[in-house]
Amino acid sequence: MNNEHRKNQDILTNLISGIWHVQDNSKLVKSINFWHDKLFINVNTINENASFIISFHQNYIHDKSSSEIGYSVSHLNEIVFVLDIAPIEKAKIELIIVEFNDKIKIREKILPISNNHNLIRYHKKVKTNNIKVALSVNPQALKEKYIIVNKIEQIKLIDTKCFYLHPNESDNFLFKPRKDIEPYKLTIPMEWNINPFSDRNWCYQLQAWRMIDNPLEDFEKTYDLSKLNFCFKMMEEWCKFAIEEKKTAKLMWDEMAAGIRALKISFIIDRISIIDKSKIDIQYLNMLVKLANFHIEKIKSQEVINNNHGLFQMHGLLLLSFLLKNYEVQEYALEQINILINNQFNKDGFHSENSDEYHWFIRRILNKMTSFGLYKNNPSMNSIIDKSIECNIWTVFPDNSNLMIGDSTFCYRKIKLPDEIGNDNVVKTFPDSGYLFIRSGFQVPVEQSFMFFLKSSFTNKTHRHSDDFNILLFEYGTNILVDAGKYSYDSCDERRYAVSTRAHNTVMIDNTDYNRLDLFYKSALEYCRDKNGTYEIKTSIHREEMSIKHERLIIYRPNKFLIVVDNLSSNKVRRYNQIWHFNEKLAIAESEDNFVTEITKGVYMNIKSTSMKLDNKNRSIFSDKTSQVILCKGQKKPELQGWRSLTYRNLIENYALQNIVKTKKTLLITEFTFSDKPLSKNTFDFTINSEQPNKKLSISSSELELDTKFDISDF
Repeated sequence: MNNEHRKNQDILTNLISGIWHVQDNSKLVKSINFWHDKLFINVNTINENASFIISFHQNYIHDKSSSEIGYSVSHLNEIVFVLDIAPIEKAKIELIIVEFNDKIKIREKILPISNNHNLIRYHKKVKTNNIKVALSVNPQALKEKYIIVNKIEQIKLIDTKCFYLHPNESDNFLFKPRKDIEPYKLTIPMEWNINPFSDRNWCYQLQAWRMIDNPLEDFEKTYDLSKLNFCFKMMEEWCKFAIEEKKTAKLMWDEMAAGIRALKISFIIDRISIIDKSKIDIQYLNMLVKLANFHIEKIKSQEVINNNHGLFQMHGLLLLSFLLKNYEVQEYALEQINILINNQFNKDGFHSENSDEYHWFIRRILNKMTSFGLYKNNPSMNSIIDKSIECNIWTVFPDNSNLMIGDSTFCYRKIKLPDEIGNDNVVKTFPDSGYLFIRSGFQVPVEQSFMFFLKSSFTNKTHRHSDDFNILLFEYGTNILVDAGKYSYDSCDERRYAVSTRAHNTVMIDNTDYNRLDLFYKSALEYCRDKNGTYEIKTSIHREEMSIKHERLIIYRPNKFLIVVDNLSSNKVRRYNQIWHFNEKLAIAESEDNFVTEITKGVYMNIKSTSMKLDNKNRSIFSDKTSQVILCKGQKKPELQGWRSLTYRNLIENYALQNIVKTKKTLLITEFTFSDKPLSKNTFDFTINSEQPNKKLSISSSELELDTKFDISDF
């Protein structure tokens, strides 16, 4: 082996040596060396009360003043260790394998394989599950005098998802980072600043090195070095572009992309530590060192982004700084990760970024991140993660389809239910997240089940839509009132529609979207009252930027009816538009003054939208027959309406109902009534008593034995 190759192997040995840490209160170790698959430990003179332990387990003990050693471990969870001990006169040296629980238990003694004038050599291959290997001259002294070498669990790949990679020839290949997009031919030398689909996410995937995901996963399974050849080639191309030529590209230093690249560099360094590095081209060893240092420098200089991208950013920085033994940066990264995780989840356990998809995504990412040993001893982090798991059952409807709120796409999820959950109806509020759920018991058959969801706060702009007071409804095994989904992350008409107020089950005012950037407010839910199985709900907000008071009054009797009244008042004439979006599988038909759809065989939903107007002079109330009620599906002009996005960059048509009136003050009312046949007559009566100090809205039905009153106010 030439000196230059040996030098680069030594560099990589130093990089990976941080995977193990030593706690040494006996000061026995003189020197520690690592070579290929062997660990060499030289020990100072051992007295009769001295011993040391080499511990192969997953606890983490970090002591800056301690020594660090290299290691070798195969992916079969075995370790080969070799100890060369200078012989000690008149001392009996034993190498023993011990188990530490409540008591020290000697499991096996290992005899030396050689004993000459200069050294005693021990060689043993052992399984590393929950055992510690000890060198001892006096087993009784193990509790007082020892050295513990703790293994940090191997670095794991996170969020690998390249769907198609086909190297055609040595200098070109097809790249397909998403299912919804066509494969694109990339050519070496690589141009990292391309954007062939005018797609921001595609550029991000390119900069996150998605093209090496599949080869890395193959290497993880086989430890076949040839699987890394393509990875090294891509990394070398990026190194030329970004480091040598000092070029930049769109999203090259996006926090998430940079963090994922740092993770992949760390992963390769970690894994090649267990194989013979003499088989790796010297230029690639140099490149790994260069890339590791370059990313530490760049990421450390970035602003820490207070969202899920920041987690990737700091996790990548943590891994690299750990491998390169940069303890100052390592502590900085850990501190930032603690802050980020606290900010990622609300106190009630839900992910703070307004999306059930991201709740699951970050939970999955944290499961992999926190398996790494540096996170192990963090009770606060573990408590947050445990609480978020409790929210999982609330991210799906009774058929296990997801809510699809915020930036989410449609899916079904596997949910593990707690043992104590039964058949009783459940009301659950998450005040920090502003979520209200009313649903049937978790053991109720899907076809008999129901679920109501209301959103009532704005505390985080990330992945948020303009969906204030949005309602979702599930009845008789079917999603009824639905969300639009995210469509994409581009600035296109379809994306603007998906995040808009008009794409949600709420009220749009003056054809303007609700602010989703900075007008934060805590939960506007005033109450949810259970009146013998009929739920009365009220939310209220004063939109100072628009000089509008908005109260959403809701009466819900599961499997029977849902009534939504939006009490809106302003000091000038406004255009109020109460909007409802229906599942794309439902066919909505007009029936006299109502609309009707068959939910399931023999179950119909009758829909009636009206409004009531308040006279400003004498407060008299009259029924407003002039409000405009519009049913549409798949509308493109003058604006998109009646669309959903179940998958990325795809729209499907669905029915949307709009209840529109222009006035200063109004009550917009929509009734959803479930019956065994279409209804032609009015089911509910609405009256307002304005003579009392506080105006009251009465909603009654003799047929359904309903008599409810709401206090209402105006601007």
